[in-house]
This record gives sequence, structure tokens and C-alpha cells, in this order.
Amino acid sequence: MHFDVSVHKIIHKLAYEQSFDLIRISKASVLQKDKEFYLQWLKNGEQGEMAYLDRDPERRYNPAKILPGVKSIIIAGLNYGEKPTKISDNTKVNIARYAKNKPDYHKVFEKKLSTFSESLTQNFSKINAKFYVDYGPLMERPYAAASSMGFIGKNTTLITPQFGSWVLLGEILTTLEIPEETPQKHGSCGSCRKCLDICPTKALKSAYDLDSRLCISYLTIENKGPIPVKLRKQIGTWLFGCDLCQEVCPHNVRAQAYVPQKWQDITIEPDLKNSMYLSSIAFLKKILTIKSEQEFKIFFKNTPFLRAKRVGLIRNACIVAGNLGNRELLPYLENLTNDESELIREHAAWAIDELKKPLHGRNSPPIVQ
Repeated sequence: MHFDVSVHKIIHKLAYEQSFDLIRISKASVLQKDKEFYLQWLKNGEQGEMAYLDRDPERRYNPAKILPGVKSIIIAGLNYGEKPTKISDNTKVNIARYAKNKPDYHKVFEKKLSTFSESLTQNFSKINAKFYVDYGPLMERPYAAASSMGFIGKNTTLITPQFGSWVLLGEILTTLEIPEETPQKHGSCGSCRKCLDICPTKALKSAYDLDSRLCISYLTIENKGPIPVKLRKQIGTWLFGCDLCQEVCPHNVRAQAYVPQKWQDITIEPDLKNSMYLSSIAFLKKILTIKSEQEFKIFFKNTPFLRAKRVGLIRNACIVAGNLGNRELLPYLENLTNDESELIREHAAWAIDELKKPLHGRNSPPIVQ
């Protein structure tokens, strides 16, 4: 099946209507090198407790296992970067940018991709389409790189010319055969290794190889158990996720800021839109006093924080409290030593011990230059 350039015009028009920042097309073929790397990564156990990544792995790298007859993959990108890009201050509470003062991007993406996919099937008859955000099985970053949206950096993120690595991805798999577009020019990491050098836990074992078990984002979000004691000081004040390997990336210096209006369809608690509040001791106190999962769900409705659940976020807050060194948090932590969750009790006790140490004997979180 052959189409002229008009098919691209239609697809880009549909993407524009949904306010996507980037749109590219990839062939729905098996990416052999990425397949081999992924299988070895799983074999090494670097996925940690994310067992779903090892479930039916062929669906990760073979789009035909997801949608029979698939011909093309439409990759959509949504910018979430902020200006200026600077190194996070470890004297404040830190939150990954995709979660800070924003609704859950899955909800934002789902609404846009659903409409996009429906419009696609209306414009081109007798085709099938299936959309996913990053909860889907597809290895989206390799396919985004194959589409020439950007390149995979040494920190394993997709780096785009317009927005650096501050890009969230979604995709539509379709049986529509779409000609590939003219490749974009983009840079490379060259000899730079800033991301590898700054990682406090050395989760970036080498260029392009991330060991999830050591990654602060994994430890504070996907990990449902205790945070290893040997890694707690290195986590510093990262409450939810971590951006360090992106903050030092030279490609992010000139990245364009995101447009908040594109995220306004999903409502969240007003306090959670306030960046100053989210960086404050007051926010930490709020988390440490949440009594139930129901209360947690109400306050954090429509936000990425729900992924950690009450126990996980309070666990993280205890680590941050211990590393901040602010003793006014002691009563809040002491109350948690009676919490029904053993995980919370243990992390609260650790934080209390840290705060009671003499100032000259307390190990400060790593200071980022």
C-alpha cells in the first residue's frame, strides 16, 4: 500500500489538534539490537522487582505480538520541561519534574491518544489501531529513536532537539502503512559523562546501561519494599523520582519549557500545583500525617504520587526527613513508630536516629555541584 505526502499531513493535523509537541512515524519492525540488549538486561536482573517487564518479553520488541498486521507506529511526544534547568537544591524537598505541580501524565495522554486514535480510524477506513502510554508493553524509546524523534542518551533517556530529554511518550500502533519521514538531524553525547558522574547511587553502571535496582526513581516509586540502608543517604531529599542525570545534561540547557495549558484538562488538589509548597517542610509534614489509604487517594487524586501508595510515599518522606536534618520533624516521625505498617515504622525509626545524631556526626546527603 502506498500513500503520498498527504497521509503525513493528516496525521500531523490530528496530532496538532491534540496539542502534542512532537509526532514521528516508525516502521513496526523488530529492532534487533534493542531486543538483544533488553533480553540481556533482564538476564542481569537489572529490572529489579518490576516483574511485568519480564512477562512475555517478545511483546516489548515485536509490535506484531501486540497488534496483528501492524505496519506503523505513530510516536507522540509531550514536553514537560521547565525553565531554567538547574541542579536540584538538596536543602529542599525534591520531586521529579514530571510529577511536580502536574496531573498524572497517563491521564493527560490517554485522553489525547484516544481521540487521536479514533480520528485516525475515521480518516482511514478499514484499519485497526491501538494506543498506549508507558504502561504498554512496547519499548517506546527505541522506537522513538528509530523514528528520528531524537537519540538515546547515555542516561538512557530519549533526547530530542527541541525539548532535550524532558519528553513523555505515547504511541499508536496501526495497520495503516505510513511512509517513513525524512530523518531529523540531532546531536549525540560525544565524550560527555556528566550523567554517569552525578548519579549518587551509581545506577548508571556504564553508558546506556541503567541498573533499576540502584536508581532513585525506581527505589522511590516502583520499589514497594524497604529502601536499602546503604542507599538511604544517597537518596538525599528526593521524595518521588529523581532528575539528576537529566539536570546535568547539556542538551537540556536550551530545551523549551512546557505549556501548562496542555495539562489543564485534569484537575488536582490546588496545593499540589504550588511548587514552593511541594519543596517545603509543610508538604513533608502533610505526608507524614496521612492516616489512611483513602485520605491519601483523596489528597493525591489524579497525580503521579498515587503510584507509590500511602506506605511508599511516607517511607520516602521518612528518608527525606532524616536527610534534611530538620528536628521539627521529630514529633511527626515519632508518631509513625506506632503505624500499622512495619515498613513505615522501620523507616521512621531510621529517620529519628539520623535526626538525633550530633550535627558534627551526621552524614549530610551528597552535595551536588
